[in-house]
Amino acid sequence: MNDDASAENLEPLETELYMPNPVLTGNQIVLLLNKLLIQLNNELGLICEQTAFIATSIAMNDTTKTEHSLKNIFLTSLFHLIGVQRFFGEKYTSLNSLTTSQKNKCFIYSYSYLKYMSPLGEDAKALIFYDKKYNPEIAQKIPQMENASLIFDAQKILFLLRNNNFTYTQDDLAKISEARANTKYIEIFKNADKNGKITSLLKTCTYKETLTLWNNTFKYTQEETTSLLKMLVYVMDFKSTQTVRHTINTASYAATIGELMGCSNNQINKLYTAALLHDLGKMAIPESILESPTILSNVEFILMKTHVGYTIKLLQNSVPEDIFKIAAHHHEKLDGTGYPFGLTAEQLSIEERILTVADIVSALIDNRTYKAEYSKEKVIEICQEMVQDGQLDSSIVKVVENNFDKFKEDAASRNKFMSVPLGLVEMLFHEEMDYESL
Repeated sequence: MNDDASAENLEPLETELYMPNPVLTGNQIVLLLNKLLIQLNNELGLICEQTAFIATSIAMNDTTKTEHSLKNIFLTSLFHLIGVQRFFGEKYTSLNSLTTSQKNKCFIYSYSYLKYMSPLGEDAKALIFYDKKYNPEIAQKIPQMENASLIFDAQKILFLLRNNNFTYTQDDLAKISEARANTKYIEIFKNADKNGKITSLLKTCTYKETLTLWNNTFKYTQEETTSLLKMLVYVMDFKSTQTVRHTINTASYAATIGELMGCSNNQINKLYTAALLHDLGKMAIPESILESPTILSNVEFILMKTHVGYTIKLLQNSVPEDIFKIAAHHHEKLDGTGYPFGLTAEQLSIEERILTVADIVSALIDNRTYKAEYSKEKVIEICQEMVQDGQLDSSIVKVVENNFDKFKEDAASRNKFMSVPLGLVEMLFHEEMDYESL
């Protein structure tokens, strides 16, 4: 398309609504999810990451495991504490500080969340039995108990290693085995760790490279990739529901603007993807600011602005460069007054300009804890003032003005792609579950 397209010629187009295809792989999304959860709570994130490394190492040395089961073990162990991350987040101190009831509820939540929000589906049932004593009879009926046993043993080994400068004795491992009815995975670990093959990588933190290599070997269908993308977006709900809503609406508005301005499907796909990622850095911002019932103070606003830096940190070298730039530049303005780089018009692509406008329009239209939805007239007025100040692209704002009603209409249809029943997993979290019946 022509970046200098005349605003006068941009009339509403009667076209079938285009449903963008996100241009990320399942592997890239898993990496982002891991980084995002580490951002939420570094210690919990590292426990999950290191447990996944040990569990997958064991599984790869178990000749009974298929490629499918390896992927499931990798994903389940990487996200097995997501319930703890959801309910304790910044307040987490240690797993030992949680009561048995709290642990049970957190693992029920983890099961529910991964069942409905990840490719694991019923295989997430392993987390129901995570810290339950291995029962061969139940394991025959419910194969997920095997994976539960493996992940549990992997975490026990991890805590043993952490407490002993990443060394252990055979007696140490025997103590873990004594508490379990299934000693299979302890034995596999012993054989797999000859010459410190596993422990040395953990001690030097070089295991991360191996974990990334493994992740890149797994294959994900389009349906599984979509599921992971939803999970990535909705993890932000752990801190701020309105950020999730804003993200999804911004992505739809960006796609609509791109479509009306004659962008190619490839451009729209990139826009939509970048929009879904643009606010991930808000996971590092305190909930009190994200969900503030009042307009932010100057100090709070300065802190809020740092979310872009965290987004950059999360996305850099994790997504395609063009997607990274679009997401990273969503607060830049044509006159150089934006942040964090102070870029100017000649440095900003049409996709970057579109996302900036879509982000602003979404923020103005959305209900926030501190404000009601702005009227069409107010939204257009604010955008036009920013055009006059040299901050926004006039042709893009003209598209918004001429097609304002279409934005909400498109969002209502397009957002079905990302829709999940908000509160579903919270509802399940509060349900009483009978382990035996599962």
